Formats: sequence, structure tokens, C-alpha cells
Amino acid sequence: MTKANRNNLIRCLIFLLILGIAVFYLNQVFSIAETEESKKNFNQFYSEKENSIEGIYFGSSNANRYWSAPLAYHETGMTVYNMGTSGQPFVVVKSLMKEVEKTQNPDLFIVELRWLNRGCDRVSEGGLRKVTDSMRFSKERIECIDESIDFALPGDNDIVDDRTSYYVPFFKYHSRWNGGDLSSDDLWNRDAKSLWKGFTLSEGKTFAQKPQKPAVYTENTEKLAPETERMFNDLLDYCDSIDTEVLFVLSPFSAKEDNVGRLNEAVRIAEERGYPVLNFNTKELVEDVGINWETDFYNSNHANILGAEKYTKYLANYIAEHYDMEDHRGDPAYKSWDESYESYVEFVEKKQNKLDK
Repeated sequence: MTKANRNNLIRCLIFLLILGIAVFYLNQVFSIAETEESKKNFNQFYSEKENSIEGIYFGSSNANRYWSAPLAYHETGMTVYNMGTSGQPFVVVKSLMKEVEKTQNPDLFIVELRWLNRGCDRVSEGGLRKVTDSMRFSKERIECIDESIDFALPGDNDIVDDRTSYYVPFFKYHSRWNGGDLSSDDLWNRDAKSLWKGFTLSEGKTFAQKPQKPAVYTENTEKLAPETERMFNDLLDYCDSIDTEVLFVLSPFSAKEDNVGRLNEAVRIAEERGYPVLNFNTKELVEDVGINWETDFYNSNHANILGAEKYTKYLANYIAEHYDMEDHRGDPAYKSWDESYESYVEFVEKKQNKLDK
């Protein structure tokens, strides 16, 4: 190779390197907005020290509005991170478990079952993208996209088989440049993180109080949608193959009878496969937690701060009693968890002081 050809090759490689960096950067910028809580949640998870998280809580908004990871840490010293995202379809849970296992070695996965009263009609593009756009590029992300779209396509929803725009979000979001919603956060603050280890606090919903009808208490069962049952059993097959223990939960909400029937069926399936389930929509557990249907919810499906704190304390103590969790309180290596709880208390007290005036 002549010197001139070698120099041209070097220039070409440098150009390709710069182009690759530019494309990677633009793909990060032109994705779901950096102000989106799910993006902050995943950014925070990826920043956590390897093998420092003992548990992961998966679910949609009935996870990130119920499980206060900072409060659970303060109460017991356990590090159980909240990977809940609004509208998270259940079909992503297996891929998220695999994603977690790349950097963490958790003792426990906690999986919210409430989504299983639905079928493929209820998968939405927004709910799916809050997960896939927030994940780092990897084979787990591609698997998550493919399995989710395959599950959703037969349904009456807004999912189309345009996988390229999921693999490379730039193709979906390039119009944000002219759309007016591209902010400085997207350009310069691409690593914004969750302050509360995935738990969602907001000025309005978190502190609203709307009386709800009590959940319907029944042992009746109703068949799951066929595609949902297949997907659930696929997750259980994966859970059978890993060492991490799995606990399924049904968080308390103003459940209607048809929902309860399908959820009871999900509980039955999990228990028959040998997995423990805590069903908080039973009279016994509602009373044990101390749920007040008049004060503890901001709508029929979601707890406010009062309900979330009752639920978190009860479940954290249950986990501490039944699983081998360490108490990390006072350990300098877990300072970020202490800081997260301090931030949590500051936010809650500041808002409550406003409401008391």
C-alpha cells in the first residue's frame, strides 16, 4: 500500500468514526423526550453501581406510583429498584429481566400482575416506546421490540410493523427538529436521572385524594385472553430458568368484578407454576395494609402518596421477612440511596406544607 493510499484509508476511517459518533448522538437526541420520566428512570438504573441492587420491581404506572424505593430503603435497608413505566406492556418484562441481569445480580424480581386482565388490544405505541426508547441499544432491546410487536400486531391498537423506527428512533422523531418540542434537555442533558430510584412523585396526582369504591372481593375466575395466557406462560418458563426468585403482586385498586376474575386466573396460573403471589385485592390484605378507600387514591387505578406509603411499608417488611435482603443503611457505598430518601422526604414535606396553608 502506498503512503497516499494509506493516508486516504486513515481519512476514510476517521470520517466513518465521526459519522458513527454523530449518528449515535442524533439517535439519542431524536428519541423520546429527556423530560420523560421513563427515560430518567432507565438512565438512573444504568448509572447504578454493578451488583448493588438486590431487587427489581416491574410494572406499569401501578408500579411506579406504588413502590417507593427510597422509602423501602429507609424502612429496611433493602435496595429494590423500581423499573415501572407508564403504560408498560407486560410482554416487555422478560427482556427487562435479561437487561437487568447484564449489570446486576438481584435476589428478587417483583412483577405486578395487573396488566394481565388485558389482551393485545391494550398495547400502545407510547407505552412500548417508553421502554424501548429508554433502553440502551443491545440484543435485549431488539428482542424486546420484536416480541412486543409480534404480540401486539393482531390487536386493535396503534402498533404498526415499523420495526426500523423502534431500532433507530431517529426515523420516528426526526421531525421534532421542526415540531417545536425539542428542548435544551434533549441536546445537552441527555443523562437526566430519576431522583427517587424509579418512584414517581408529581405535584398533582401524588397528593390528590378521590374517594373510590372498594375492590370487589371474589374467588371467581375468568379466562385470560389466549395471547395473554401464552405470553404469561412464556415469562414463567423464563423464570423457571433463572436463579433469581420471583414474587408476583397485585397492588390494591378499585377493581371491578370482570377484572378481578381474570386477575384471579393469573394468580391461579402463577401459583400452580410454584410462584408466590401477594394479592392486595383481598379483604384480608386490604385490612392488613390499612387501605382507606376514601383517602388513599387519586383515581380508581392508582394510589396517592398515602396509599403508596402504606403499600410500600407493608411489602418492604414482607420482603425483609421472607427473603435474604441485606440492610445497607449507613453503608457509604449506598450513599445515593440515603440521598434519594432525603430528596423524597423534602419533596413530600414541601408539598404537604403548601397544602396545609
